[in-house]
Amino acid sequence: MDSRTLFYSIMAILAWGLWGVLIKYATMRGITGVAVYITASLAPLLVIPWIYLAYRPHIPMNLSLLTIVTAGVFGTLGYLFVIKALEKAPAGTIIAMTSIYPGVTLILSCLLLGEHADPKKIIGIILALTGVILLSLE
Repeated sequence: MDSRTLFYSIMAILAWGLWGVLIKYATMRGITGVAVYITASLAPLLVIPWIYLAYRPHIPMNLSLLTIVTAGVFGTLGYLFVIKALEKAPAGTIIAMTSIYPGVTLILSCLLLGEHADPKKIIGIILALTGVILLSLE
């Protein structure tokens, strides 16, 4: 892994870690999950212009666009469900539990995209699942 990829990965980990704490804090202050969701969903409107200017991405106007929009819908639903779960349980438990979504991605990538899961990936998912079980024990 090159240093730029490592940097972006670490920044994502830090951003998502802070995100979970801030969302939980908002729900602890009495703000409903749906209100948190709607308010936090406005944040990308602040970031999108900067991303566009910084990267000038090509946005396809074909079937790929539908695929991207569908991915956005599922990501948005996942975000809503995490916030709803954070209303009811500790942030450490919920964020740990939902962090095993790469296992679902791995399985679906094998089934739908013809990708292959080598033994290291399978062992990694099993260890992650074990970690989530340990973190969620109360």
